[in-house]
Amino acid sequence: MRFLTALALAAFVALPTFAQDTPPAEPPKEPPPVEPPPDDPPVKPPSEEELRLKLVESQAKEKADTLKKRMDAAKTDGERSSAIGDVCGGGGSISHPLIAQAVIPYLNPRQIKAGLIYGDSTINAALEVLKKQPFDETYYGVKKMIDQNRTNLPYVQRMVTIYGETKCVKAIDELLEMVRDKRDGRIALCKVAAEQLGKIGHRDAISQLISELEEQDKAGPNDAKMKQRRQDLNGTVVDALKKITGQDNKLGSQYRQWWIKNAETFQKEKKTPPPDDGSGGK
Repeated sequence: MRFLTALALAAFVALPTFAQDTPPAEPPKEPPPVEPPPDDPPVKPPSEEELRLKLVESQAKEKADTLKKRMDAAKTDGERSSAIGDVCGGGGSISHPLIAQAVIPYLNPRQIKAGLIYGDSTINAALEVLKKQPFDETYYGVKKMIDQNRTNLPYVQRMVTIYGETKCVKAIDELLEMVRDKRDGRIALCKVAAEQLGKIGHRDAISQLISELEEQDKAGPNDAKMKQRRQDLNGTVVDALKKITGQDNKLGSQYRQWWIKNAETFQKEKKTPPPDDGSGGK
């Protein structure tokens, strides 16, 4: 018993020493200082061009809305054509995709609803406005109208003039297809299509227009149909090639020789060499 008491006493006396050997707890770390949020970058004021474009868009939207109201209220073809001319034509005309989208529906020559057909004056007014709208919206809208009225040849002839006036490169393949059409009664459309290719003035039409001339040039003495086609169409195709190439030739073979020599460079942008920094290219 005495031994146990002495052992307990010895442990009690040694306890403070054991506690002193334990390393003291570290004080809590202070949280890192919170960085203030960075200042917002300065807002760049719109440029004069951006302001101009916004103004034009606002004006175009206003005209489109006004046109719809007037066309909905119009009772006669004369009122409709006047509305298109007053709102979208004349000195206050605006070139903008919204104008093209607003006017294209009035190109439709078919019945819109019971008792409503847009007459020639309305279609012509819309056509004149669209000749000043060189946008994809114009091309796709006109193409849709042409596709829906392919058998109405006088109508198609009027519509393709929009391609020429807007210099629509997207329409070149379609116009070339019209030029190559050899079906009876299509020669007038062939000529109008060739004229529009001349107005567009793009290299992509050259080779196939030359092919058309070459085919006409090969017409034999007994090929009455091709001889008539040459008589009717040759001059128009030659004029188109002159406008595009600047060359004054008469035969397809002459244009072909010129094209063989110039196809790699004609109407192709020249690559600008990098500026010489004095290193000699090393």
